[in-house]
Amino acid sequence: MAYYAGNGSDDPLQDVRISDMTITVDEQQALVAFLRTLTSNQVDALVSDARSVEIGEREAAGL
Repeated sequence: MAYYAGNGSDDPLQDVRISDMTITVDEQQALVAFLRTLTSNQVDALVSDARSVEIGEREAAGL
């Protein structure tokens, strides 16, 4: 995270749109915690569960 919070690298081919990002250590930790919520070791189970309900099936959604 510190790499991205800095100015990237000194690579002359680095995209000019990459610039310094001011972010505190607490903000970095919060961002990493959030990103971890977007990942799972059980992707296959999640996909299977998502596919078990047909699109538009209102009863399964409790509607």
